[in-house]
Amino acid sequence: MPWEQPKRTSSGSPWGGAIAQQLALDHADRLTSVTFMSTTAGPGDADLPPMSPELKASFAEAAAPPDWTDRSAVIESVVRDQQLVAGQSLPFDEPAARALAVQVFDRTKNMAAGQNHWMLEGGASQRHRLAEISLPTLVMHGTEDPLFPYGHGVALAREIRAARLVPLEGAGHELPRPC
Repeated sequence: MPWEQPKRTSSGSPWGGAIAQQLALDHADRLTSVTFMSTTAGPGDADLPPMSPELKASFAEAAAPPDWTDRSAVIESVVRDQQLVAGQSLPFDEPAARALAVQVFDRTKNMAAGQNHWMLEGGASQRHRLAEISLPTLVMHGTEDPLFPYGHGVALAREIRAARLVPLEGAGHELPRPC
């Protein structure tokens, strides 16, 4: 089943991980190490677990994007989307998510441009080349990631010789707050 692009605004996508993979494969001489977090070896690959049914249903809803000039609407949208991809075992820190959304909105000149990655067409998978990565590699992945379930991180770490997998217990598709 091919990667299904979400129909609504969301904070998660495979593009950051795909770009880092491409850099590690084609420009390793410019890197000393690489870290992958909450990404995938191959979005849509049949041997990898699909996104959670709840998140898939949420993406299928035709939610209109916020008015990108409306500070409050954008902040609410960002916080809601962060909560959608959060793990269920760890408490969602709404005040921290809101504070970060405020900071991002206040420093960003064009909030709508941050959603342009959803307009990208999927390129060719590089999964067949991952064994070529010989850089020291850290793969960090939430054990409750609803977008790319934990099996995606396991597969990525397994296919890169120099990789070390660090499970983020209870985390979803998010950067967990320090304890």
